[in-house]
Amino acid sequence: MAVLEAPKTKKLAVEMGLIPKATGDAGSRSPRVGAAPIRVKGSPFWRPEDLFEGGPFPRFLPWEGEVPELSWEGRLYYRLNQLNTQIELFPERDPEGWSRLGFAPRRGETPAHTHRGVGYFAEKQLEKLAARGKWNEAGKAILGSAEVFFVGKFKKSGVGLLEYSIYRESDTRPKRVANYREPVTVDLLAAIFAVNRAAKRYRDAASAQYWASNHGFARRAKITKTHLYELKDRGISAALQTGRIAYEGTHGGFALYRGEGYCYHSTLSPADAVLPVEPLAAALRVEAKPRTAKEPRLKDAVATLEALPAPVGMVAMPPRERFQERGHYRHEADEGDCADFDLEDDGRGLYY
Repeated sequence: MAVLEAPKTKKLAVEMGLIPKATGDAGSRSPRVGAAPIRVKGSPFWRPEDLFEGGPFPRFLPWEGEVPELSWEGRLYYRLNQLNTQIELFPERDPEGWSRLGFAPRRGETPAHTHRGVGYFAEKQLEKLAARGKWNEAGKAILGSAEVFFVGKFKKSGVGLLEYSIYRESDTRPKRVANYREPVTVDLLAAIFAVNRAAKRYRDAASAQYWASNHGFARRAKITKTHLYELKDRGISAALQTGRIAYEGTHGGFALYRGEGYCYHSTLSPADAVLPVEPLAAALRVEAKPRTAKEPRLKDAVATLEALPAPVGMVAMPPRERFQERGHYRHEADEGDCADFDLEDDGRGLYY
């Protein structure tokens, strides 16, 4: 090959058909083995015949049996038509480059290759990075001994600068699966007792949410409370028909039922019951109590009572004087709902 005299200017080099590699005009073309650039004022220029359409192409694999065009600094170079472009791979990156994509080299991994003192890792050497919330969504929990990979920061309008911690996948474990048990049928009288106490807790929750202006939560708690009181009436009707409890008159404006150590108050009385002629006394209010170990699970009590038919042979008690106290939630839908003021006992005939 004739020795080409180097042009004096870059403009003359381009006019002569030389390709300035530094400007990117060479595109994906790479120099052949042994080819030397022609330098014009320090910039390399290449003859067109010294370049070939190929490169390292780290995102693609060569077809089986293909021979690389050249090997340089430990990397193999192929022509583009030697590669299977239908299968795209991640290129090898340094740890900082992988962390931007949400990955990090696993502990103890050796770089696939090193260039200028920087280690580059392949996809198969990586593990995923994510914040605690993302790992929770994936069904994983952070180990107590986990080290924070790095702390990210972001600005939130009206709050300011917030921080979040990123963890490696190797510092997580699968969440423990809750031991879910299907609802089972429980004793009828115990089920009535459980829904009665739960209804009072939902009553107080509705009051608290209403006065906190959380009307959506208040409405939901009230709907649940009403449903539980309806189930209580079903249970009292069924227990009365089977003889497990007996009607004993009225107390505090409610129909009073006793049986097997339980004492219930209800807004329903037997159709043949003789009610007092004088006006009923003002309703009493009893505070809700926390759940105790002797109470059945609420879902067991609900499942037991939902299987019962609607009350039969029962009539509503006459309306009573409305109970109103500042801080307790009431509106038109609660008018006459004296179940809000039910008394209850602990199964030993003691009111509280």
